[in-house]
Amino acid sequence: MNHELRTPLNAIVGLVNLCLKTPLTDKQADYLYQAKLATHTLMSLINQSLDYAKIESGKLELECLEFDLSELIHKIYAVFNMQALDKNIEFNLHIDGEINRYFLGDALRVEQVLLNICSNAIKFTDQGDVSFWIGAKEINNNTQQIMIKIKDSGIGISKEQQATLFQSFQQADNTTTRKYGGTGLGLAISKQLVELMGGSIVINSDLGKGCEFVITMPLLKSNQNALFDCSSLMTRQKDSEQEKQVDNHQEHSLQGVNVLLVEDIEINRMIATELLENHGAKVTPSFDGQHALDTLQAGDHFDVVLMDIQMPVMDGLQATRAIRAMPKFEHLPILAMTANAMNEDIANCQEAGMNGHIAKPIDESNMITRILTVLSSSDA
Repeated sequence: MNHELRTPLNAIVGLVNLCLKTPLTDKQADYLYQAKLATHTLMSLINQSLDYAKIESGKLELECLEFDLSELIHKIYAVFNMQALDKNIEFNLHIDGEINRYFLGDALRVEQVLLNICSNAIKFTDQGDVSFWIGAKEINNNTQQIMIKIKDSGIGISKEQQATLFQSFQQADNTTTRKYGGTGLGLAISKQLVELMGGSIVINSDLGKGCEFVITMPLLKSNQNALFDCSSLMTRQKDSEQEKQVDNHQEHSLQGVNVLLVEDIEINRMIATELLENHGAKVTPSFDGQHALDTLQAGDHFDVVLMDIQMPVMDGLQATRAIRAMPKFEHLPILAMTANAMNEDIANCQEAGMNGHIAKPIDESNMITRILTVLSSSDA
């Protein structure tokens, strides 16, 4: 279901982005930009619906991997500080006490919860500020209780409306839905994710007086004993701004790079080819995994392979394993570029021998960055 929904959306997103690169009237550009925003909303709804379905069916499994909490919080700060500036409000970050830096858990799901709550806080606040406070207390030698408070000066929620706030497809009222949009799934998913992690999420609010969400999560410490690196958050924010400037100058960053593009759907091949060629790459198309193997064995040199997963004749995972079995292609960079974008799909790509994963719908800047990263690693 994830693949079938993402595949046509990839075509829509890709064609809209390509159209935006062509000469347009102001009205045409505005229409296409609004269509692009609508695809982002639809992609978010697809992701949330699939997550909710997995939670309801009991099939959502949390990962237990080491992650850097300070990096995660830096990412949250970078995203929402920019959004707050766009609305002429403040996004304030407060770090209280000694917090471990490295934990074992599902960083993606922790980030998803914080993105949902912060996104709502920014969306419903038109003046004033949003505050993000994080602290911790020791539960035992192996676990810290992380507490996060996200407080805004927005529209607030009445006590009556709070009773249904964490139910699926519920918002405070119909007026809120019409004015601000949304489906009401974000908070329901956030609550269930936090509870799956053994924590809790509660709201303190009054109508017209803003909201405060309090999230508690017990997290296992990793073997690294470093403390939360709060002093460098602002420095890393400057680094992020420099990275954005680099992203804005990617036009010819793939000049001279030979790409083998393995994709069975013609419109997806066309979109990816044009995007890659716009950045200077030379693209050779391939229609399935077997055709990709034949193309590689024909002797042409390729710097990187972009591999779809679901294809006829031979799928991307089978093709990657076959490529890795040939010594001369042992170190050839292979990136999945696929609508199979769930956590287990990414793990399957890694297990097959791929060097990374690019999800469809394709984010052009992310695709180029991933390619440059894997090329840089292969040169090292």
